[in-house]
Amino acid sequence: LVNRLCRNPCPRQSVALYSLTILLFRLGVGVFQVLDYVLFPGFVKTEVKAPIYIVANPRSGTTFLHRLLQSDEQYTYIKLWQTILPAISLYKLVGAIAVVDRWIGRPLGRLFDWVDNTAFGGWDGIHKTGLSASEEDEQLWVFLFLTPGIMIFFPFMHLLPEALRVDELPEKVRGRLVRYIRRAMQRHVYATGGRTFLGKNALAAGRLGIYREAFPDMRVIHTVRHPAETIPSAVSMFSKPWHLHSPQCTTPDGELKNIVEITRLNYEQILQHRKTLDPERYIEFRYDRLIADPETVVKEIYAKFDLQATPGFADLLHFDCEAAKKYTSVHSYDLSQYGLDAEKVRDLVPEIYTTYDFDV
Repeated sequence: LVNRLCRNPCPRQSVALYSLTILLFRLGVGVFQVLDYVLFPGFVKTEVKAPIYIVANPRSGTTFLHRLLQSDEQYTYIKLWQTILPAISLYKLVGAIAVVDRWIGRPLGRLFDWVDNTAFGGWDGIHKTGLSASEEDEQLWVFLFLTPGIMIFFPFMHLLPEALRVDELPEKVRGRLVRYIRRAMQRHVYATGGRTFLGKNALAAGRLGIYREAFPDMRVIHTVRHPAETIPSAVSMFSKPWHLHSPQCTTPDGELKNIVEITRLNYEQILQHRKTLDPERYIEFRYDRLIADPETVVKEIYAKFDLQATPGFADLLHFDCEAAKKYTSVHSYDLSQYGLDAEKVRDLVPEIYTTYDFDV
């Protein structure tokens, strides 16, 4: 794998070091995951019943909707640090350290606040995140080098085509991946009290079949944004770290086209799944409607899936939706800076324009 990744313009030592770091970290986490079978054997019997997944293309409101829903205490969701340390024993260890840290004045807490501001501050206003923020489960797939999320550190995604088409891997491999993601969710649900899992992922279209096989009763929420808005926004977001480690890749003729291709493929793959998803377990919304009237969208989700909100959620939802109305994006994107125009975008995903009657 390292040799394969090194066949690109980046310095070979940098790519090899990144790959080796991920693999070693994965081995370390694996030790604690084995320990889970000894200390918490009951997790393997945990039922991940009817989980809810919000899927979309990047920059389509998945984070916004997810953070509205997560205020309802009936759900459990993954935080960024939990995707990095996906073991029950590590959850418990971190919890114990956090208690001690509070007793002694939060020196570690302040350190992690600094890490959040330093490592993730540049994404504020685009995709606000941090170690304690709710996040996607991408790190689980980074461990396997099977996610487009690697493009944040590795612009040369054309060297890892299987990361974009996990559902097309051989059946034997897919079977292992189904068990892998099922075990990961069982660990999390077990460790957080057995509540309904609420997930979101804007990069999982190429492996949505794995999720559907692992959780046949999963419920899917799909948010759809106009491609002429999604594509430049996604390119801007995912290429932001490249200016630090791979500035040679940030031209329209360079690896930026890989992000465009990932976004195009994501649209295509979700559309294919849309045709076979159980209509009783599927609901979709246009991004514009979600932003204009999020409270009504959430109420329609609850009605569709026959969900009963926990006490107090309605008030929290109303407060969050009112606060969201005060937010104004400071970002605007010019297609031409990425070598695109409205017609080129339409030609990338013509079926999306037809299906959702988008204007050019």
